[in-house]
Parts: sequence; C-alpha cells; structure tokens
Amino acid sequence: MTTNGYPPERRKRSERQLIHPPRASDRITFPPDFGTRFSVYIYTQDVFDWREKSSGGADAVRYIPEFQRLAEAHGVIPTYLLNYQMAMSGATRDILAPIAEAGRCVIGAQLHPWNTPPFDESENPPQSYAGNLSADLEHAKIETLTQVLTTQFGVRPTIYRAGRYGVGAGTARILTKLGYRMDVSVRPRFDYRDDGGPNFLGHDAHPFWAGPDAMLIEMPVGATFTGHLRRFGRYLYPRIIEFPKVAGGLARSGALSRVALTSEDMPALDVKAAVQTLGADGIACLNFTLHSTSLAPGHSPYVRDSADLNALYRWWEEMFTFLAQANIKPIATDAAIAAAWAMRPND
Repeated sequence: MTTNGYPPERRKRSERQLIHPPRASDRITFPPDFGTRFSVYIYTQDVFDWREKSSGGADAVRYIPEFQRLAEAHGVIPTYLLNYQMAMSGATRDILAPIAEAGRCVIGAQLHPWNTPPFDESENPPQSYAGNLSADLEHAKIETLTQVLTTQFGVRPTIYRAGRYGVGAGTARILTKLGYRMDVSVRPRFDYRDDGGPNFLGHDAHPFWAGPDAMLIEMPVGATFTGHLRRFGRYLYPRIIEFPKVAGGLARSGALSRVALTSEDMPALDVKAAVQTLGADGIACLNFTLHSTSLAPGHSPYVRDSADLNALYRWWEEMFTFLAQANIKPIATDAAIAAAWAMRPND
C-alpha cells in the first residue's frame, strides 16, 4: 500500500518525526562565525525515578542557586526544564523567576506524564513515555504544563523536553501547534525499547528541523560513541551492553564507549574525549545535562552524600575550564534558536 505514491514509512519520515533520524537536508546549519558552542540543561524535577512518589526531592530546588553561581562565573546561562510539580511550587518560582527575569537563565517545560493532569492513562512503563499516549492526551498534558509555567513565570515556555526522552510520532506536531520552538528530548545512541520507549540508536547529535512544516528545532542532548570502533557503535553496542565485562573491556581498551555529556556517572576524562569526538564530527552545539535532584545529597543515585556533591562541583568546574580552553563558548538556548533561524532555508 502507498500514500500519494510513497510507501507509508517514507510519507511519515517526510513529516520529520522526532523518533526518526533526520534526512541530511533537515540538518541545521549555523552562521559561519558560530564556531562550537555549548548549553546546559537542568532537568528540574521533584523525584529522580518516575516510580517514586513525590517527596523531599522538591526541596532540592534550594540547592539550585549554588549551581547557578558556578554557571554564571563561567558565563553560562542554564536552561531549567521544569516538570509540573516544580512548576507549581512557589519555592521554585521564588528562586528561579528573578534569575530568569534578569536574563541569567531560561525556563522551559519538562513533561512527566505520570504526575501531570489530565490523568487518563495506566501506570506502567510504556505509558511513562508521553509519546506513547494518545495524541489528544499528550497534547492536553503538554498544554496543562505550558499554562502553569506561563502563569507562574509570566512568559510562555518555548523549549520542551519529554521526561525519560519519551517523544513519539506526534510530539513534534503537538509542540509546533502549541508554539514551542525547540525540543531537547532526543538522546542519540540510546535505545529505550526494552522499557517501551523510543529508539535513538540511529540518531546523532546534529540539530535538525522537525515537524510537518520544519518549524521546530530538535537540539539533541550530547551523547556519542567514542573509540576506534565508534563508527560501528550503533550495531555493536546493543549486542555488548548486556555483557558488562565485554563492554567494560572494550571501553578500557579504547575501542568503544558510549558517552553522554553529563556529570552523572560519566568520568570527566571520558566526556572530554566525547567533546573532541563530537567536534570532529562537526557538531556545532554541544548540550550538557544534569538532574536538579543531583544538586542535593540523597535525592539521586549519583549524589548520595556531601562527598559526591563536592565531586559533582569539581567535575563541572573542570569541564567549564576545559571547554573555555578549547574555545568552546557557552550559548543560551534563545540565542541558539536565533542562530538556527538565521540560516534556515526558505522553503
């Protein structure tokens, strides 16, 4: 069966869905003087694991100013992606609103479907990925979160992240309709199908235009394969990940590693190698991530105590210094959006 002369899969790909690797023609180019830049996205949420009930994790927001001060010291304007619980929090608003109003951070949306009304889904792993919900329900939840953030911060958010990287076939269309300009949900080289989620093994970190009319910027979070076998990573890694000794041996030998640009369970040395690999691949905008729950001891598996928290701050201090020495400059998401649109082809 064909549609308008094309196989159904080809027709779907023409809609530039986030779950499909982009065509070369949809890759975003930046102005010649853009160089290589980086941004920092903080997943601002009340709990780390979706299966946890909301608890003291929301208190981690009071640790945000310390990270904000470090970021500002290095000229970084972070983007805080708030879920519904944090968007509703007066404490979050009191801390972040003045920073955002001063232009020292950007506020975006992060959808966790399990705690965002309306509730019309089952509680199970597949439906913790918003892209698996019906189009109407996914739309309604994003709209609810958008309205709360607009009310709380006085500005309509234009940057979106699906919790658990859970975009679906219709997410780009919904975001475009609701006025979003950038999505940061794609995590290249990761596959969440075992849990009912999307497969991003075929994606790389190149930003691309998404949605039926190519009006949405997809800015993938930073992740890549490193090592001399990295070109085969998307085929090899799924076969070795279930064998930790094999995966560890390949990583230690420098043959193959999968590295995400985050301080969470990623050694600084490995991330520096990934930054160099991404630069060699022509990625102009590198995107680092962090959960807000990692800014407070005891609220994430990555920061269990004050020693872990001190290590986290050493990691970021070292990374910001490394990026500056490599002439990789920070860029706010609003500025990245403007730079992408400055070079957007006229269709």
